[in-house]
Amino acid sequence: MSILRRPSRPQALPWLLAAILLVPLVAGIAAKSGEGLGQAELAAVGATRAQLYREQLVRELERPADLLLALSRDPLAEAALSGDHAAISRFDVLLNELADSADLSDVYLMDAQGATVAASNANAPHSFVGHNFGFRSYFTTAMAGKIGREFAVGTTSLVAGYYVAQPVRTSGQVVGVVVAKLALSRLEELSTGAPERLLLSDRDGRVLMSDLPDHRFRPMPTIDDNDQFLLSEGGRKLPALATTLDLPWEGWRLTLAQPLAVTGRRAVEWGAVGGSGALVVIVLAFALMLRQHEARAWDLIQRQGRRQLEAELKARTAELVQAAKLATIGQMAAGMVHEINQPLAAMAAFAGNAGRFLELGREDKVRSNLGEISALVERLAGITRRLKDFSRRPDEATKPVPLAPAVERVLALLGPRLREYGVELAINCGEANLAVLAEQVRLEQVLINLVANAIDAMTRVEDRWLSLRATSADGKVAVTVSDSGPGIPADALARIFDPFVTTKPAGEGLGLGLSIATAIVRGFDGTLSAANRPEGGAVFTLTLPRAENA
Repeated sequence: MSILRRPSRPQALPWLLAAILLVPLVAGIAAKSGEGLGQAELAAVGATRAQLYREQLVRELERPADLLLALSRDPLAEAALSGDHAAISRFDVLLNELADSADLSDVYLMDAQGATVAASNANAPHSFVGHNFGFRSYFTTAMAGKIGREFAVGTTSLVAGYYVAQPVRTSGQVVGVVVAKLALSRLEELSTGAPERLLLSDRDGRVLMSDLPDHRFRPMPTIDDNDQFLLSEGGRKLPALATTLDLPWEGWRLTLAQPLAVTGRRAVEWGAVGGSGALVVIVLAFALMLRQHEARAWDLIQRQGRRQLEAELKARTAELVQAAKLATIGQMAAGMVHEINQPLAAMAAFAGNAGRFLELGREDKVRSNLGEISALVERLAGITRRLKDFSRRPDEATKPVPLAPAVERVLALLGPRLREYGVELAINCGEANLAVLAEQVRLEQVLINLVANAIDAMTRVEDRWLSLRATSADGKVAVTVSDSGPGIPADALARIFDPFVTTKPAGEGLGLGLSIATAIVRGFDGTLSAANRPEGGAVFTLTLPRAENA
C-alpha cells in the first residue's frame, strides 16, 4: 500500500525574483501598447472631426454667396454705379442692414475702376467709400466675370478677413463688383472649447487662419512621416498629431492638430495596470501552487478574465462609434444655424428686390425673384427634414421599409461629398414601392457606410461614378453598390468585414464601419458580401428579406 505524500511547499525566493524581473517588463510592454492604442484612437477621432470642421468651414466661407448674388441683381446697385446719389444713400442703408442680419464684417459696392461707391460702413469713421481697392485679386477676378475670393488684411480697417466678390452685370457687361468680408475672428471660433486646434493654409504653405496666435500668417509647421509636428502655444512647444484635408480651392488645406499629451497619460495608465496585473498574476500563481486543488477555479478565473477583456473591447468600440455620432450631431446642429441664417438673409434681399421691381412694373423680374424665394424655402425644408431624420432613434423591431425613399435620404446626406468629387450616379431602386424587412435608421446607416466608402475609394481616381441597383427574386432583395475606384486589395478581400481591417491610409479610418454594418445586416436575417469587378472597382451586395410592397 503506497503512501500518498504531500507535495513540498514551493519556495518563495524564485517567485520574488520573477516578480522583480517580470513586473517592470510587462509594465513597459503595456505602456507601449497603451500609447499606440491611444494614438490610433486619437487618429480615428481626428479623421472624423477634421471632416466635420472642413464641412463647417466650407459652409461658412460659402455663406455670403447667395446674398451677394441677390445684391448684384438689385436695381439699386445699377443705379448707384450710375452715380445716382439717392440710390447710393438707399444702398448704403440696405448694405448696413444686410451686414448686420447676415453677421458679416463689411459689404460694399465698387465700380469698374475699383473705387468704392457704397458700403455698409458708409457712416463709420473707417468708411470704405471713396477708397480704391482695384489692386485686390478678388476685384480683378470678379471683373473677369467670376466669383473672387481672397484672404487679406484690410488696408483701411487693418483687420484680417476673407473676401468674396460677385460681378454686377448690366446688359451682359460687368460694370462693378459687390463684395462681402467675413472676419477671421468668426472663423477661428469654430473650435472654441475643443481640445484640438485648427490651421488653414494656402497654396504657398502660409497659415491664413488659426486659433493659435503664434502661427497666424507664418509658414505651416513641418509634419513628419508619423503625422506629428510641434505646435507653438503661449511660448510652449507641444507635440501634436496632424490630420490634413484638402479644401475645394486649389492649394488650400485644413489641418486639425490634436495634442499628444493624452497618449502619454494613456501609456502611464496602461503601464500601471500592466505592472499591477503582472504582479497580481505572479502572486496568484504562487498561491495556486500552494493550493493545487484550486486549479480548476483558477482556470475559470482566466476564462472570465478573457471574456471581460473581450466585453471591454466591445464596449470601447461602441463608445468610439457613439462618440463619433454625437460629434456629428453636434457639428450639424452648430453649422445648421449658419446654414439657415444665410438663406433667410437672401430671401429678405430677394423679397426687397421683388417689391422694387413691382413698383417699376417689371413683372418678369418679380416672378424670377419669387422663384428664387421658393427655391430657398424648399432648401430650408430639406435642411430641417434631414436633421430630424438623422437625430431619430432607431427602432429595434424589423418592419417593411420602402427602399427608394431610404436611398434618397442617404444620397441627400452625402450629396455635398458626391458633388464635391463630381461623382456620376446611376440609381435604380427596382420596381415601384419595393420594400425590405429591416429597420429604417439602421438600414440607412448601412447604406451610408457603403456609399461613403465608395466615395473615399474614388478620391484617388479621375473617372468617378457610382451605381446603386436593386433587384428582387425568390423573396429576397439584392442591393448592389458599385464604384470606379481601385478595388479591394486581394490580401484584404477575405478579411474586409473583420473588425479593424481597413484599406484606407493610416489615420483615415479604424476599420469598424463594415464590421458594424455586417452585424446590423445579420440582425435583419440578411447578408453583406464584397467582390472586385473584372473591369475595375469594387462591388458590395446587400441581400435582405423582401417585404410586401409598401
